[in-house]
Amino acid sequence: MTRKRVEYPFSKVAVYWCTAISILSAVTSLLILYVYPILLVSYFGIAMVLTFVMYKLKLRYLLKRRPESGKNLGNKRVEPIRRVPPKWRVLAQVIGFVLIVVLSVISLGFVDPAIWFMCVNGFVTSLSLSEVFLYIVYKPSKS
Repeated sequence: MTRKRVEYPFSKVAVYWCTAISILSAVTSLLILYVYPILLVSYFGIAMVLTFVMYKLKLRYLLKRRPESGKNLGNKRVEPIRRVPPKWRVLAQVIGFVLIVVLSVISLGFVDPAIWFMCVNGFVTSLSLSEVFLYIVYKPSKS
């Protein structure tokens, strides 16, 4: 199976930030969750699974952003995807972000704080670590 080649669109500085965030997140989890060995193992499990999922989602997004992916490959009956105006896209992202933050704060009242911390920190680790893996696999060519 051949891998589709895509260029990594962000700078090295962004990758360095993601590396620092993922290391700090993992170290913070180790320092706080060492008292709860089951939660520590669960944290690493959640982080690994979510890293794989985030990596696949980001790779799919990068493949869709490629210029040749928008071309109609000879199939005349396929209609192009309608473009969403940028103001609605930004509004949807802001609403989604606010909704996620509010739901995570509300869930703190229902879930044990150690489990909540494990889940949130696992998500942060996976989000930044997947960016690092994406850069390692698809780093820009030196041409």
